[in-house]
Amino acid sequence: MADQKCRSSVRHRGYDFLQQNDINNDSYSKSGKRVQPKHAKQYEEKIWMILLGFYLFTIAVIFKADRTLPMPKTQNTAQPGEFCEERARLHLLALTDLGDRLVGSYANEVLAVNYLVKSLKQVQKDAKPTHRILIDVQTVTGSFSLNFLGGFTSYYANVKNVVVKIGPQHESGHSLLVNCHYDSVVNSPGASDDAVSCAVMLEVLFQLSQLDEALPNSIVMNFNGAEENVLQASHGFITQHPWAKDIRAFINLEAAGAGGRELVFQTGPENPWLISTYEKSAVYPYGNVFGQEIFQTGIIPSDTDFRIYRDFGKIPGIDIAYISNGYVYHTKWDNPDFIPAGSIQRAGENLFATVKNIAASPYLAHPGDYRHGNMVFFDILGAYMVLYPQRVAMILNVLVLVAVLLGFARKVADKSTEGYHGSLFFKKLLAVTGIIVLSWTVAIIVNALLALFLSVTGHAMSWFTNSYLIGGLYEAPALFSAIAVHHLAKELCFKSESDPWKLESIHFDATMMLWSALLAVLTYHGICSSYVPLTWVIFPLICRDRVVAFLQFAFKEKGQRFFYLYIASLSFPFLITSYLLVGIYQMFVPVMGRVGTEVNPDLVISMVGIISLVIKTNFLSLVFVTRTIRKVLCILFAMTVVSYILVLFTPLGFPYSGNPRKPTPQRSIIHHVERHFYDMAGQVEKHDQGIWHIPFDHVSVEPLLQHNAALKNAALADCVGDMYCGMPYYLPMATMMKNTHYLHTERAPTVSTAVAARLLSRQHLPNNIQRLTFSITGPDHMIVIMSPNFNVTMPAWSLGDGIPCPLLWDWGGRHIYFVFYSHGEFPGPWTFSVDLQVSDSIKDNHINQEVLEIAFSGHYLHGSDRISEELAEYLSKSPDWSYPVGWVATYYNYKF
Repeated sequence: MADQKCRSSVRHRGYDFLQQNDINNDSYSKSGKRVQPKHAKQYEEKIWMILLGFYLFTIAVIFKADRTLPMPKTQNTAQPGEFCEERARLHLLALTDLGDRLVGSYANEVLAVNYLVKSLKQVQKDAKPTHRILIDVQTVTGSFSLNFLGGFTSYYANVKNVVVKIGPQHESGHSLLVNCHYDSVVNSPGASDDAVSCAVMLEVLFQLSQLDEALPNSIVMNFNGAEENVLQASHGFITQHPWAKDIRAFINLEAAGAGGRELVFQTGPENPWLISTYEKSAVYPYGNVFGQEIFQTGIIPSDTDFRIYRDFGKIPGIDIAYISNGYVYHTKWDNPDFIPAGSIQRAGENLFATVKNIAASPYLAHPGDYRHGNMVFFDILGAYMVLYPQRVAMILNVLVLVAVLLGFARKVADKSTEGYHGSLFFKKLLAVTGIIVLSWTVAIIVNALLALFLSVTGHAMSWFTNSYLIGGLYEAPALFSAIAVHHLAKELCFKSESDPWKLESIHFDATMMLWSALLAVLTYHGICSSYVPLTWVIFPLICRDRVVAFLQFAFKEKGQRFFYLYIASLSFPFLITSYLLVGIYQMFVPVMGRVGTEVNPDLVISMVGIISLVIKTNFLSLVFVTRTIRKVLCILFAMTVVSYILVLFTPLGFPYSGNPRKPTPQRSIIHHVERHFYDMAGQVEKHDQGIWHIPFDHVSVEPLLQHNAALKNAALADCVGDMYCGMPYYLPMATMMKNTHYLHTERAPTVSTAVAARLLSRQHLPNNIQRLTFSITGPDHMIVIMSPNFNVTMPAWSLGDGIPCPLLWDWGGRHIYFVFYSHGEFPGPWTFSVDLQVSDSIKDNHINQEVLEIAFSGHYLHGSDRISEELAEYLSKSPDWSYPVGWVATYYNYKF
């Protein structure tokens, strides 16, 4: 009776999600089923509903933080000294109203320059007398090699930078650079990328000019006109402009999306005072060192002017970019309407405060001890930024690892602690660690098989538009697999265990060991993102391990208090890791639409689903102390089945959408090409013309076949027999986009300015070196691809730093060199030379053997030559969910 009252009292106090078994200490009942000893409590399944609520609440908080923007200020509401979004948006509208701004086009070379100069002169006119403002329009020519997209060389002529310097009347000799670019890609207004950043800079410049006192150091703003041409104008500025020598640091403003919050995703090299100043200045901080380390691996097919200023200017900086809604990046939808109200206000307030504080910082001129070292940095929901030096991180990480080892030693030696002791502790620890790793392995296999299933059945990228489907397609199966493995381990491997809480405790230790192992590896390699496993170790170590040890009387019964302490110990690491994971999805889901045909995006996203599982691993210990988890497994299985039914049998599974309010298009580039192949005698070997279709994703042209039947007759480009597939690639992306389609047409495109290449001279130099000098004229965008024959090397040329930079991809063992050329105002013929060192065997025995194959291609990105009748007809067959960008290209291949 008393016992019944006790249990009634327990339920009344809120322990109704516990199940207590008052059974003798026998491990098994007469039927052979395992039973629990007296007072061993197990949770009811409803605790998993509480965990689900905790998960949904966490995600809701993250999405709320991501979508919260400040109220935009108008010219009527903005106080003196306050950034005004309305004024900045007027600049944005003026720039985007000019249309596409391609290098070499009238809109980019004249109209945009005139608008910027006019705006800068107005600021100069209205500035307070304490400020000295200088304006310059730089027209620059140069060349450099870039280790990007496999490595290539860039040559530019007469590209422009519109530059302004604001500073005190007597200059200090030290300047901060702020950079944006006003050019755009083909068929895009380039609002987020990058006109909005230029508009923000114009408003920040105006606010700086209205300060009563000048800042102690100067601020140089570069509005560069050739970033989309693979970072050319920034190279021209930092290597040739007279103001460049005084630049001590920079801020680069970019975009990989449209509006939203701007992310600090790169800093350095070293100079931790920069990110520290940003943290102290930014009203709405948003940045993560994880993004920096991921971006610098090169797995994201993009680059920014940050690389140029860092590598060629040898100066440190901060790279800031919009990443929301990457679907509209580099499309016709990148217009001001997709930049939400408040986004410009947020960026402007952050930039204005950061620029003022960096320009006023004594570290700009004399960084001293703050010149070296890196910083660990991450924000918490955009409200606060945590940052500390990497050397402090290493010390902290080591101390935490030592604490974990001491904790393990205590549990081995001290039999008064709960759980296993002695050698049994290590045996059980290794066993449960094996169960966790096995659960991850099974989940990886399941997700990989599901990804391949969707690809094989023609349902790849079914989550591209409706990204919430990822939860059912990959996250639910992964979690189902992991829980099932834990459940089977409980029933099969640990069926003789009389106290399930010992299993729960050793699972806690196993997760601590795994997170600690990851922490040790990242610390050893100096990776700043080690803060992630650090939080998964330190918070459970303090909240779960130490609090329970000190307050044993409160947590002796594994009841409601323990459960909520359990959640509390994981709340912060789960919050910041989920926050990071949401950012990964936000970045990578749209990127999967432009990574090329050779990457299976479903495999990538399915592995991100595994990351989502890993951060839930700590919660899996509850499997051992939950009476039954059948409903949990049924719910996860049902989520998976429903998601696959929706994908396989309803329109929700179609990957793309042409919804003008939320476009998620399939991208492709379409060229109308004319090709000429010549032999060593200069005679035409082959001549053809056709439509060249370059898909940007793994789905390729399959969904387009029902809209354009002619595609069924297209042939794949020959990347084995022809040098670099024998096609006029605009960028060296053949390794990413091998699966391209060529459809012959009856008529060739006509152009007003054809590519004309001439061999001006062939000089014979010592050491069997032949110097070939070429002269080329043509459109403002041209490509040169060349490959020396076997037993022929290319030790030097007149481009870049004089040392040829081959692509990573060779052609049957032959090196390939790729040169990207563009110009603004017409500079006259482009002349360059290459040195070929011929082996004695070729020189003596094979006089007429080919030593070099070289191809010249012209790209007509703007003007009347851009679209031919055949190309226009082909593009007109594209459905609304397809976003093809087309232009005419010509190709001339020679052998020498």
